[in-house]
Amino acid sequence: MRYARSALAALSLILLLVTPSAALVSTAQVSCDTTAVVLLPANQNAIGWILTNTSTTVTVYLGASAVTTSTGEALLAESSLSDGGSAVVNDPIYCVAASAVTVTRMVIQ
Repeated sequence: MRYARSALAALSLILLLVTPSAALVSTAQVSCDTTAVVLLPANQNAIGWILTNTSTTVTVYLGASAVTTSTGEALLAESSLSDGGSAVVNDPIYCVAASAVTVTRMVIQ
């Protein structure tokens, strides 16, 4: 029992050291299809975010509101894109794909 308490205390200390004091984590699953939708809303308080394409075959394209599969930045199947540190999102990031695909989003603020 003494060892379990010590291990728990050590884990709590590690989490305290690596987690910002007021961190808030929000997650969502966004369905991207042939019409552009907001994947990552503007957020002046973001300190980090991760976008993950859950499809095994479909590429997702990222960009501004007029993004298309021809003009967007590719987020390949089964891949992620992240930003940390100065991750403020001044303008929303939209997604579009050739067919329906789910992209997971995690934002830390």
